[in-house]
Amino acid sequence: MKSSLSSWLLAEPSAYTIPSIMILDKALIILSRVFFIAMRIFLRIILGKRKREKSQFYHRLHVRVNISFSFYFFMFLYKIIRILRLGNPSLVKIIVPKYNYKVYCPLTEDDYNHMTIREDDIIENFQPKDGGIVVDLGAHYGRYTLIAAKRVGSKGKVIAIEADPKNFDMLNKNIKLNELSENVTTFNYAASSNKSKVKLSIPEEKKSAGHTIYSSIIPSRAPTEKFIEVNANTLDNLLYENEISVEQVDWIKIDVEGAELEVLRGATNILSKSKDIALLIEIHDIGNGKTLYEPIIDLLYNYNFKKEFEKVYESGERHIIVRKQQQL
Repeated sequence: MKSSLSSWLLAEPSAYTIPSIMILDKALIILSRVFFIAMRIFLRIILGKRKREKSQFYHRLHVRVNISFSFYFFMFLYKIIRILRLGNPSLVKIIVPKYNYKVYCPLTEDDYNHMTIREDDIIENFQPKDGGIVVDLGAHYGRYTLIAAKRVGSKGKVIAIEADPKNFDMLNKNIKLNELSENVTTFNYAASSNKSKVKLSIPEEKKSAGHTIYSSIIPSRAPTEKFIEVNANTLDNLLYENEISVEQVDWIKIDVEGAELEVLRGATNILSKSKDIALLIEIHDIGNGKTLYEPIIDLLYNYNFKKEFEKVYESGERHIIVRKQQQL
């Protein structure tokens, strides 16, 4: 227990913004972790464990203890620049040592955590092989794309598909920043069950400390009433039209905000023909606490996939990893 606590206290920040002040960042984050432990004990005494765990203050503190102070420095600096009307900067480059990549990150706490530590336990089970081919559906800013590209190496390939034009632009910037353009191919499409035009919800501008809100082609997942029309196509078509052999794809990651079943219905060719393939799927709430978990599992079982990993959240949403079973 003591060793794990000391390891956490002394662990490096999850990301840096300015390499030359890494030591200062590390010293300040150690102090913030000491403060967090003191507040954790204090809140346990005055509130009890159950109320403490439900406290919004405690949860905000828990999030902020993982964020480097140099990131907050840029949040403050850019705010001053906007107040003085000297410009409207909104991005900062962060370095993520754990996964050895760099990204342009919007200046919100949620985006920082999304690009650095969120889903770390899921990523541990996402292990594309060297030289493999990975499809990233719902690539967003490119976290899984970058990790996959690092893991498959120069002989492998990553196909990153993102529907939102702004996210797609950021995705390409991050790929270029990491000099991975040669083995990453990007498509500005919504993956669906057929080739068509679809309405994609567009999030409102985020506030400085707001949550990341994702776009979706599923009406019940739409965070706003703003929509744009985007091209949709099946995964089978996208791979075929770009001369990518479905038999060679060995990992697909799917995070499409409620459209998971639509994606799978448009991937019958790859699901049936691939002999050694794994799928990482985030199954989302589609409204009133309902998910498409059972229809998705039933569909995948029909193609001889077996569940290897599952993480269920309080909302009922979950991550699963399924792998194609070899037929004797």
